[in-house]
Amino acid sequence: MSANTNIGASDSPHAESMVADVKATLGEIAEPFKEKAEQLAEEQKEAGTGHIRTLATAVHGAARELEGGMPGIARSVHDVAQRIENTAETVRNKSVEELFETFDQYARKQPAIVFGGAVIAGLVLTRFLKSSATAARPAS
Repeated sequence: MSANTNIGASDSPHAESMVADVKATLGEIAEPFKEKAEQLAEEQKEAGTGHIRTLATAVHGAARELEGGMPGIARSVHDVAQRIENTAETVRNKSVEELFETFDQYARKQPAIVFGGAVIAGLVLTRFLKSSATAARPAS
């Protein structure tokens, strides 16, 4: 019985070395994929920031339309547009990892809002995909 214990003990450093070699090789293989994923995430973040800024511009435009007849409401709409601009700036200045951490913290504090937003986004996406499929279908 002690012979088996000695064999296992002598193989342990060799096995640990093999495991370390496999992990290092996998890390080398995965690194280009990780870098590409980070690059794509950063590009999408920049595109999203652009869309958020476009939304803020549109909201400011709507506020300007209201200034003549409803100046109080126009100020409130401008405030909303400013918050949207601030959000775009925050997104632009944070790393993708920081954004995920922030979202995770928010989701833990406000799960109902996150769940509701996901449901609404799903409904909007479903409607968009259905209308796209209908538009792409040839008339019979």
